[in-house]
Amino acid sequence: MALTAGLLHDVGKVAVRSGIVTRVVAAIAKPMINPERLEWLASRGPFFSNLESFLDYPQIGAELLRDAGSDEFVVRWAAEHHLGKDKWTVDESRGEALVRADSLAV
Repeated sequence: MALTAGLLHDVGKVAVRSGIVTRVVAAIAKPMINPERLEWLASRGPFFSNLESFLDYPQIGAELLRDAGSDEFVVRWAAEHHLGKDKWTVDESRGEALVRADSLAV
């Protein structure tokens, strides 16, 4: 299950159009923007709407995996892989291994 979770945790990105500009803006904005502000921005046009979707890709991916009948560990890891480990509902040792593996991926 951990291997499957590691391979599929970013699957939500397939549902979002995200070029380099969206990814750069998302990386800069994520630590500074709250969900209410992001929702407001999303109503301002397609770029910001797409940015909102990109920032929500873990939840989108979890929904795709749940709909496909994936194991609950795989679904939860897709949703939680950017959260701090204090917010994980998955096994901590598996989560830590997956974070290490993801940081080594190219």
